Parts: sequence; C-alpha cells; structure tokens
Amino acid sequence: MAVDVDTEEDFLNALRLGSELFQGRFYVQPKLGAGHEMPAFRLNLMRLLVTVHNPVLDYQRLEKLVSSDVTLAYKLLRYINSPYFGVRTEVQSVRQAFSFLGEKALRNWISMVAMSASAQDKPDELVVLSLVRALFFSQTAEVAGLEYLKEEAFLAGLFSLLDAFFDKPMPEILEMIPVTREIKDALLHQSGILGALTSLTLAYEKGKWDEVGESLAKLGADKFELLPAYQRSLEQAHEMFELTADEKASNPA
Repeated sequence: MAVDVDTEEDFLNALRLGSELFQGRFYVQPKLGAGHEMPAFRLNLMRLLVTVHNPVLDYQRLEKLVSSDVTLAYKLLRYINSPYFGVRTEVQSVRQAFSFLGEKALRNWISMVAMSASAQDKPDELVVLSLVRALFFSQTAEVAGLEYLKEEAFLAGLFSLLDAFFDKPMPEILEMIPVTREIKDALLHQSGILGALTSLTLAYEKGKWDEVGESLAKLGADKFELLPAYQRSLEQAHEMFELTADEKASNPA
C-alpha cells in the first residue's frame, strides 16, 4: 500500500512503483478552479440534497425526484433490501422505501444514495471513505453515550467530504443545503459535539494520537472502544459500497 498519497504526482509515482492500494488526501481534494462547472447530473443531485434537507419535508416532491432517476431508485431499493436493514418482505417501490424509513433515517439514506450516485467520475475510495466516516461518527456517538445524536452524527460524517464530491468549497455547499447549525459548525469550524467527532475522526485517520486523546476527552468516550468501532465502520462501509459497485461499473460517466 502506498501511504501519504496527497497529490497527483504522488499518485502517479506510486503507480509507477507498482502500488495497487493507496491512502492519502489525493482522493478527497475537491477540483476547484476558475471556470469549473458542475456537471448537469451533479446539479440534479444537489437539488435532491436541498429538497431532502428542507426543514419541512415534501414527501411528494422527494418521491418524484427519486422515482424519476432510475439509478437513484435502483440504489435506494438495493440499500433498503440489503442485510443491513433486515427487511422481511422485499421493498419494491420508492414509496414503500419511504414508508419503511423514519424521517431522520430517510434524510440520511437519501443523502447517502445521492452522494454515491454523484461519484460517477470519482475514485471509489472517496465513496468508501464517506461511508466509513458516516458510520464511525454514528458509532462513536453511541459508545460515548450520545445515542440521541447518532443519526445527525451519521449525516455529519457523510457530509464531511461534500466538497470533494461536488468540487465546490464547503462553505458554498453548506449555504445551498439547509443542514442544521450543529452540522455546519462541525464541518466548518469543528465546534460543538459533532465538531469533536469531526476532529477525532480526522486525527484518527492521520494517526495524530495526541489530538485523538483530546477529542476523546471532550466526548467522554473510551479509547478502547475506538478501534472496534472503526473496524466495524470499515467492514460495513465496504459492504454498502459493494451493493452498488457492479451497477456503477456498468454505468460509466
């Protein structure tokens, strides 16, 4: 595995040396620049994220947006019918899926499906990392005794890479998507409880153990729970990704 792959030059050098696995910031950097326009398919998915995070959820409009996009509907139904949810009877329509999920879970899972669909021209590692973070945020909140924050923590982790998915600065994206103030503060300033989860995760990914300890102290979490939580998050994230990996491969950008 090649580590510290932070630039395109690092990536190309690692390829020349025969590396097949890579770790570093190269995958999560947004492609910012003058004249860079968001592709139409990604604009549509941004509209979906705006709709699903409106304070008053418009179920009819949301169902229409998801149902009109074959890829989105397919991804959602595959997720819902996966072992992760443990449904006894197969969910066969978007409307059924909406009924199965509560409002908070619906917002989270639609967000996940939309971001996965937006990654047509992105490395698979970006999608996997966003899922790992979402799950790790959520599981760390649970082990810290903050069960009431699990769903919001999941969304904060998922959205921590929005800039890399949409190639826009994070402040600009968060002006468009009406997420809670707590999530905005966490992603922009690493403040509040969700901010402590953000700091913890970023430090853990980089192996900055002093910073990990500081964040754990703020959260009141047990350091011995951290590795099992991260391992579970990795396993579940790869399982979720595999649900749509074959579909992504058959629908290139």
